[in-house]
Amino acid sequence: MTYLLGLDVGGTSTKAAIVHGETGEIIYETTRGCGNPVVDFHHAIFNIEQAILDCAAQINEDVEQVIIGMAGYETLKENISFSESISTLGRLPIVVVSDIELAYQSAFSDQSGVLVVSGTGSVMLAKTKDYNTYLRGGWGHLLGDHGSAYHIGVLAIQTLLESYERNIYLDFQVALKNEIDCHSATDVKKWFYSKNKSDIASLAHFINRCSNNGNNIAQNILKTAAKMLANEVETLLNDIESIEPLPVQLYGSVLKHNEIIQGEIMNSLLKLKGVESVQMLDKNPILGVISIYNKSRGDTK
Repeated sequence: MTYLLGLDVGGTSTKAAIVHGETGEIIYETTRGCGNPVVDFHHAIFNIEQAILDCAAQINEDVEQVIIGMAGYETLKENISFSESISTLGRLPIVVVSDIELAYQSAFSDQSGVLVVSGTGSVMLAKTKDYNTYLRGGWGHLLGDHGSAYHIGVLAIQTLLESYERNIYLDFQVALKNEIDCHSATDVKKWFYSKNKSDIASLAHFINRCSNNGNNIAQNILKTAAKMLANEVETLLNDIESIEPLPVQLYGSVLKHNEIIQGEIMNSLLKLKGVESVQMLDKNPILGVISIYNKSRGDTK
């Protein structure tokens, strides 16, 4: 039997699992905190190590390979050896890829398609039948991440600051300033610049609740974020030299849990000529470890 240890490492959480290499069964899984080394390197390495230890304690069999899908990997891969940084790996063979590549392998394996991810941040990856690869986004919250939870949080804060400037306070702005306990424009700006990426992104939950309660401003914020994410996908598709339309799969907390954004982007993408179909990714991204493991062994089945 082949057992693989897979990790899906993002800006909000580190998810790890023991996966049966032949059947795809998840034997055990656990979740730790932020694992993106770009956000906080030492904290990220600690969370990754603890997730590995959690999994290792649940299995008596040898693990064949550790496969990590890591947010921020493309930024750091030239400067650091993760096999040396993560002390719990010992002599275990390790493969590190980007988190979007791990999720793509779960969705499509080596087939052509487009994967759109919107969680704390946003990124999209496309591959064609002639093995060309196209990446858009993943720039981070300071440079991009349109349509992400962080972007939604920023749009909400901008709406609140505008209400202070215009001295117009509607139900949404009143609810938001109470949510973050800020009662002046200065308070809001101090709050915003003292928070980390995850804190701002967590406002997306509050905005989603307001939207579900029928608040028009909250709904418009979500529709704006969805439109900007759809525009990013359209730009990606325009850059792809593919004759045949491609299937699109959607993944991430924003797309999974937010009905307005999910509906808006599905409707927008289905109107594009480069799109064959649109659906939510219905598999755990960690299962991408099986395809990656097989490729590392030269197995193309």
